[in-house]
Amino acid sequence: MGKYWRMDYRFADKRRTLALGVYPVVSLAKARRRRDEARELLADGGDPAKAKRDAKRAAADSVANTFEAVARRWLEKTAANRAVSTQEKNTAWLEKNISPYLGPQPISTVTARDVLVTLQKIEARGAVESAHKIKQLCGCDRYAPRHAWAGGVGSDCTGGRSL
Repeated sequence: MGKYWRMDYRFADKRRTLALGVYPVVSLAKARRRRDEARELLADGGDPAKAKRDAKRAAADSVANTFEAVARRWLEKTAANRAVSTQEKNTAWLEKNISPYLGPQPISTVTARDVLVTLQKIEARGAVESAHKIKQLCGCDRYAPRHAWAGGVGSDCTGGRSL
């Protein structure tokens, strides 16, 4: 059993305990900083344990919802609408052209600019038609704006010019 830095507090007339970290991984100075942040949140009317839980959940969501993971889910979801050969081609485009650049990024951080830069890299190697198809595959024209991916991916993936 590890030794935890803990902070007892009251919230909504209930006694609660917040774990600030495990000793010796978390130093005393860092535990004190975390305690001070929790006290500030408590003074502002927030629950430090809920804030910690929400932050942990948000971090887990950003890891689970990378651009590549969401794109693969979309490909699986829409696979019935296209031929097997087209599905394989789209998957290959995703793996070869998109995943190396955008794949590991959380979908919420991918912007239209990121997609544009990736498309320009594809276009620069002479694969102009592939860039057009990949632009459609990324959902720049339809899927991304409707599903509010990344707060605007797809709002303008052309960068003011036609690909």
